[in-house]
Amino acid sequence: MAIGLVASEEEGFGEYKDKLKDGCVEKSYFVVTIIYRMSIGIYMSSENENELSTLIVLALSILFLMYNLVNLPFRQAYHNYRANICHLTQFIILFVVMYYRSMKSTSQSTDVAYIFSPVYVEFVCIFVSLIVSLIVLIYEIYIFIRDCCQPKKEDNNKVHSI
Repeated sequence: MAIGLVASEEEGFGEYKDKLKDGCVEKSYFVVTIIYRMSIGIYMSSENENELSTLIVLALSILFLMYNLVNLPFRQAYHNYRANICHLTQFIILFVVMYYRSMKSTSQSTDVAYIFSPVYVEFVCIFVSLIVSLIVLIYEIYIFIRDCCQPKKEDNNKVHSI
């Protein structure tokens, strides 16, 4: 599907290509996202016991975050903000997970069990990401309803010409 998304025309994919900018790098945003998430998942599942895997996961996450921040693939700025907030939240979640995994091997489990501040940061980031995504969704629904309810310009001209 990812190859079809990049190689085909815009008409069959709706919002997947409609909201992105016209450049080749911007149009490949979803493909890069799929490859990034698959590579993170495969690497985390296969190298779970390796302590240095934390650095590779965070490096991949930083690379993807930089790709998104530099390219800003969406046409509307609010979609770029939403995407960057969501990807930053994903990075923080990965960072906290890897922090606790690394602490497991260097500290006693009783000490690690009572360190809650990274989890609170994670909860705040998830909440902010959720609120921003809901605001953008509500705004998109508003724009859709507004565009559907407005009379088309051709209909307006017919009414005035009579």
